Amino acid sequence: MTEDSTPSHAVADALQSLPFGNLIGAPLTACAEAQAEQAEAADKFMKEVGLEPDKEAEEKE
Repeated sequence: MTEDSTPSHAVADALQSLPFGNLIGAPLTACAEAQAEQAEAADKFMKEVGLEPDKEAEEKE
């Protein structure tokens, strides 16, 4: 059996060989990790500058 060399078949073969899990998953994982780091930095900043939670709001919960 010979290999189909039509452009559409060649493109389909090339796309199937790409590691989409890594191509899509890695940037999403990096975004999630960056967002977590930003949240930690914001929390640390708020604690350093003396912002404290509203005591009355905590009592109502």
